[in-house]
Amino acid sequence: MKILLLTTLLLFAYDSNWENGSQTDRVVKKKVDTNWIDRLDQIPLPDSIQTDDFINVYFKYNKLICGYEVTARWMPFDPHSETGYVVMNFRNSKNGTSFQYVNFEKYNNSNTDEVTFSENFKGHRNGDVYYFDYPAPETELRGGLYQLGYVTPFQLLDVDFDGVRELLVSDWAQTKGGNHYAVYKIKESGLELMTCPPLDRLTTDSKLNPQAKTISLFYEDGAYNAAEFFFSLKKSNRKETNSFSLPKWCSDMLTGLDKSPFTLDSVRIFDHGSFRTYRK
Repeated sequence: MKILLLTTLLLFAYDSNWENGSQTDRVVKKKVDTNWIDRLDQIPLPDSIQTDDFINVYFKYNKLICGYEVTARWMPFDPHSETGYVVMNFRNSKNGTSFQYVNFEKYNNSNTDEVTFSENFKGHRNGDVYYFDYPAPETELRGGLYQLGYVTPFQLLDVDFDGVRELLVSDWAQTKGGNHYAVYKIKESGLELMTCPPLDRLTTDSKLNPQAKTISLFYEDGAYNAAEFFFSLKKSNRKETNSFSLPKWCSDMLTGLDKSPFTLDSVRIFDHGSFRTYRK
């Protein structure tokens, strides 16, 4: 409700400046702090998608997130589209350095959906500006376990337990198995996607224990097959291979394990009505 109220008040103020049913970027920028919007506009887009036909919708999170000012230029595909391209800027509030997450396939999240599917929504307009509250990033369970937030668009969290936060971005799939989080290492040269288990398979069903440095993944294959994988951080740099004789429907989850900083400790499988546990 707070998000929608802020947005409604902001857009009401803008409506008085509309002429001939359209609104210019200049009018929008007079109503808000323009610095963060200007920084977004200065981030170059790939030549393959540059066009004057974009609808540019800007949004900013109300508070700093782990010390970062988080803003975005979202480009919905049409005035009533729920998805679009995005350039998201993470600006360090202490030293002014920034890194970007970009998605030039399709992007939406729980915050943009709240706008798109709001009552009396009349369509995205070029230059629209929104301020969002940041949804809770994680749920604390008992025994030091955490689950990643279901509606959280992204998180800055140390998931490989090396003392440095990674960027996690939700695909907002809203499927039975939850939402998948892509995990990126934040480097001076930009973001690097992590492609080894369990970090390439994190979902809102995953459980993390930062103190014990463990991660468990849950996976379903149809109505009758399910598996839970239990990983722990390696105590040495030795390479790990899948030494379990698992059914193929769940062994594919372990592709790339030899490059992972984690080791697989055990797997619990439910297969057509029976339980089996594999341990080292």
